Amino acid sequence: MSNIQFLEKEATCLRCAMEICSKGKSPLPTPDFPVMNCKFASLLLAYHIFHISKDVEIVYVAGFGKNLVSHVWLEIEDHVFDITGDQFNMIEDEQLYEEILASRPYPKVHIEKCSQTYLYKLFERTERMPLERQFPAFKNSFIRKLESSYVFLKERLPLQPQ
Repeated sequence: MSNIQFLEKEATCLRCAMEICSKGKSPLPTPDFPVMNCKFASLLLAYHIFHISKDVEIVYVAGFGKNLVSHVWLEIEDHVFDITGDQFNMIEDEQLYEEILASRPYPKVHIEKCSQTYLYKLFERTERMPLERQFPAFKNSFIRKLESSYVFLKERLPLQPQ
């Protein structure tokens, strides 16, 4: 199994765990998951991947489109990892724009080569930030939420051990 296949399996497992836990007592993800959860979900996925993979580079990507619509995903080994794109199937049409509507439906988990993904066609402008294992670019309070949510998910569902 290639590293990308392994990471895809892990991303799918984490997405499933987040979906189930969003319906329970966890503060994050929110009960509206996946809607408006792309930043947190992507960073939680990065946190998970850093715990299960020793030598990996992860880039956090924020895409910006029309009508103030934005989205967050990760890039790993020249692949996009998007575990909340299906929120665009659920958001009301009036809040989106033509290119997003025309590309429906979106999968729950989208992993594709960067050169072949639809994400860069939907979001005109992107900002990229390499992530570090300890997440030094983020506030300690956010990192604590990330850690506690990760522990909550790991205790309830079969994620890979560290």
